[in-house]
Amino acid sequence: MPRLCALAVALALAAGSLVGPGRPAGAATAQHEAERQLLVLLNKQRASAGLPALVLDPALRAVARGWSQRMATGALAHNPGLRGAIEAYVTGAWSRLGENVGVGGDVGALQRAFWASPEHRVNVLGDYNRVGIGVVAGADRQLRVTVDFVRGPALPGTTGLGACRSAGYVLDAFGGVHATGGATPLQASGYWPGADVARDLALPRGSDRGQVLDAFGGLHPVGAAPRLRPSGYWLGADVARAVAVQAGGRGAYVLDAYGGLHAAGSARPVRPRSYWPGRDVARDLQLVPDRADAGYVLDDHGGLHRFGSRLAAARTSWHDRAGTARSFSFLPNGDGGYVTDAWGDLHPFAVGRHRMPPALPTQVPLASLAMGALDPGPGAVTVTAGGAEIGVRAGCASPAPWGLQGLVRAVATR
Repeated sequence: MPRLCALAVALALAAGSLVGPGRPAGAATAQHEAERQLLVLLNKQRASAGLPALVLDPALRAVARGWSQRMATGALAHNPGLRGAIEAYVTGAWSRLGENVGVGGDVGALQRAFWASPEHRVNVLGDYNRVGIGVVAGADRQLRVTVDFVRGPALPGTTGLGACRSAGYVLDAFGGVHATGGATPLQASGYWPGADVARDLALPRGSDRGQVLDAFGGLHPVGAAPRLRPSGYWLGADVARAVAVQAGGRGAYVLDAYGGLHAAGSARPVRPRSYWPGRDVARDLQLVPDRADAGYVLDDHGGLHRFGSRLAAARTSWHDRAGTARSFSFLPNGDGGYVTDAWGDLHPFAVGRHRMPPALPTQVPLASLAMGALDPGPGAVTVTAGGAEIGVRAGCASPAPWGLQGLVRAVATR
């Protein structure tokens, strides 16, 4: 079981300790790889809160490694000489310093335990700009981890992260459509500054002719898409939840909160197989690739419900009673895909008898809830409610432009 301690120094001192979950470390875990992994996880969490990444300070890393080596032959404790070591070997111009120390089976479990502890989370999200990380395996094969934080003069160096390059679009609550990962900017026809009106954004695969859905069921063209008249409209009632646009952009389906499907433009009417009158259960809607009038509806527990003819049932790998399912996407071949939950985990599903894709859990908790994923699959990027882009497996992240404000309403990949 990991054991932790936290320390922060500015004008005051705070310390705490806890015990959290862990598992045995592999003997072949290299020191530098474990330190690199911890740096990536730490900076992903900061990005999800809209904070700048910490730069790895080689001199501070040497201090952290030295203290982890001491703990490997002694007891878990804070470095009583931390301030003196920083002033002697790192910088005398510091304004704030902190330290997280722990013992556990692997750095992922330790970083999750740091996050679960309020005292340690203060350091993870603290007003620092440099970090030193030291990881040493003891004779008991448990890792001794020291993470030293400093606020001082700016320092060039690595953060462990690159920019996420999954191209797509993010819809904000006011109707703004934001290109990510180098995607071509699109012009949206609807924008309601200060009003939480936008609900979903849909683009047919490979096309820039899409639609923004407002809360009342109205459709607003994106790019060169035609204006579509929906068959359902509920002025003043926040009932609309998702939209799916047919290839060519001349037809679409609108999903209401209860699972009802409403055709727009040239789309022919379809009847849903699942309907929950009076219950706000439906969350997302997707057409099957290469099908104009068949697809699936996602409920808030992670269930997928088919509509249209000649369509196999979807086999899901996950069900959540808490109602945290957010969205889902198909892989390009249409044989399966992923459901994104509020915590950023990607849960695979398969269509019919096709093979289930691999699960893609997030490596650490994020500071902001997830709204969807770009490029679902091994290179997936989770987009948080604050607009951060966090690589699920890749070491990439872009800080949340809206911090912890929940302004993102939808994510779309062309």
